[in-house]
Amino acid sequence: ILGARPTLGGLLIDPCVPSSWKQFSIRRVFRGATYEIDLTNPDGVQKGVKKVTVDGREITGNLLPMFESGTHKVEVVMGA
Repeated sequence: ILGARPTLGGLLIDPCVPSSWKQFSIRRVFRGATYEIDLTNPDGVQKGVKKVTVDGREITGNLLPMFESGTHKVEVVMGA
């Protein structure tokens, strides 16, 4: 439901939540690194990722890069 799934290529962000959820957070350890993920849902959608930033840098798509260690701040904006 929260949508942080491990894949071979990295951590995939693909939430499916009630449209009433406007904001939520996930803390996920994946392959030795910690991801602190804050999700916002300004349009009240149930699925879809509009924008992802990792450590202040916008990435293309919703597959987070792999890190070997450390804590990484991820911001996700849901939308179409």
